[in-house]
Amino acid sequence: MQSEDLVRVLEGEITHAACINIDAPTLRDVCIIVCPTHLKRILSAYLNGEINDVSLNLWAQFVSQRGEYVTKCFNEDDEKYDDTYELMWDIINYIATPEIDGAITPELIHEYLNKIEMYFDNNGNEIDYKLLRV
Repeated sequence: MQSEDLVRVLEGEITHAACINIDAPTLRDVCIIVCPTHLKRILSAYLNGEINDVSLNLWAQFVSQRGEYVTKCFNEDDEKYDDTYELMWDIINYIATPEIDGAITPELIHEYLNKIEMYFDNNGNEIDYKLLRV
């Protein structure tokens, strides 16, 4: 597995995840940045019928279990930063565990999309994380 494989899955190439051992050791010194845009894109793909609930679940499991996936501009000295993307990670984890958090349905995905709108401006552009913290 290489970092390019992880990027392909994050970008929505879910069938590629089946070619990768999810339990393989974490790649050293590799950080793949997960943004709210990635989550919004994959949730929208589900609602548009481009992927089904099984594929969405597989994507979320992969992203939530691999240690290479991180959020932007992490700074260990800035404890407030940790909360900025907590909602995004919560939603990814919920989708990864439908047996615990409930079945993936269009209604639930609409609810998640509404919740993550806080990460976007009125034009649909992702808001810089520094502005989200104010």
